[in-house]
Amino acid sequence: MDLNIKDYSIITLEPLIKLIQKHELEDNIYIESRSAEFLTILKAKAPGCKLFIYPVSFESGLEQALSLGLFGITISTRDITIDQIKIADENTLMVALWNVHTESDHIEAINKNPDVIQTGNVKNLVKLIK
Repeated sequence: MDLNIKDYSIITLEPLIKLIQKHELEDNIYIESRSAEFLTILKAKAPGCKLFIYPVSFESGLEQALSLGLFGITISTRDITIDQIKIADENTLMVALWNVHTESDHIEAINKNPDVIQTGNVKNLVKLIK
């Protein structure tokens, strides 16, 4: 069966929305996607969810996040600068960094001052933040 992104989004969104509503998670959940269409549909059906675009570049992410009224941008730490994080902040967008694995990655990410750092090594990150 060949599905386009809209069909796929609708198929995957309905169970997700039901789960969010069943457990009253709308105000407490962060969802990221590369698909602006997916996020647009989700925002219409669950407007309280905190939605993040996961773009190919900061510039495209900023444009999409602002035009769609999203909560933030999720991006590799290698694809964003301190100045770009400041731009996102000035536009009231949260920034979540990923691709943070080693201690030096952690230090670099911390120094950029994002809102969120996604890592598989939480213990080391917490140690560095303290």
